Amino acid sequence: MDGKIIKIYPPRNYSNGLIYQRIEFELEDGNYGFTNIVEGFKNYNKWKKILELGKGTFISKLRVINFMIDADSDIEIIQKP
Repeated sequence: MDGKIIKIYPPRNYSNGLIYQRIEFELEDGNYGFTNIVEGFKNYNKWKKILELGKGTFISKLRVINFMIDADSDIEIIQKP
C-alpha cells in the first residue's frame, strides 16, 4: 500500500532506554496508519532517509495490519516532498 507521511514525532525514550520515533501516514485507501522506528534496530537504516525527507514524503510497499505499519516493510520512496 502507498502512503504519505503526515507527521513525525520527536524521538522519545522507551522505559527500557531505547529511543523511538512514531511516523503517521495517510494511506491510499483514505485510512491512517502509524509505525514506530527504533534507533539501533536493523530496519532503522531504511527509514533514516525517510525521516530526513520528512512530512509530505510518499512511500510505497507499506504492509498495514490494523492501522499499524510493519516497520520491516520493504519500503520505497515514490515522491519527495
